[in-house]
Amino acid sequence: MMKSRKEQFKQNKISKRAKLLLGTLFLSMGVGSSITVAFADQDIEGSLGNWFANQQAKSIETIEKAIMSEKEIQLQRLKEELQLEMTNAKQQMDQFTEKEKKQRIKDLKAHTDELIKNLKVDHSSEKAAVINQLNTIQNEAIEKMDTIAKADKGEKKPNQGG
Repeated sequence: MMKSRKEQFKQNKISKRAKLLLGTLFLSMGVGSSITVAFADQDIEGSLGNWFANQQAKSIETIEKAIMSEKEIQLQRLKEELQLEMTNAKQQMDQFTEKEKKQRIKDLKAHTDELIKNLKVDHSSEKAAVINQLNTIQNEAIEKMDTIAKADKGEKKPNQGG
């Protein structure tokens, strides 16, 4: 269907009003945005400084948390490795101790066997002392017997005083 001229005119009038309204809207937005750009220019250094400080604090906090977490993991790992090394060292020390103990006992037995093998007690000086003592006793006994025998023959006894 075709529109009448009157309807077309009304439609054109509305579209001109819409265009004018849209133009005014864009113009006011442009003016408003330029004002905010002007304010942003004046405060850009402060905003950037605040943003950077905020990002820096967040980064440091994140890094500290990561380091603390990793430190705990590594400390646990270190404890486990240290325990393993202590266990290995104890086993090695026990084996070394047992080996050394056996070797020392073996060496001591060998030394004792050598001493026993070469053991020769020299009793000659003790024998000589015993023989001298026995000779002295024997000589004293002979003298007494000789004295008694002489007394029986009528001889005077020594040490007889009167």
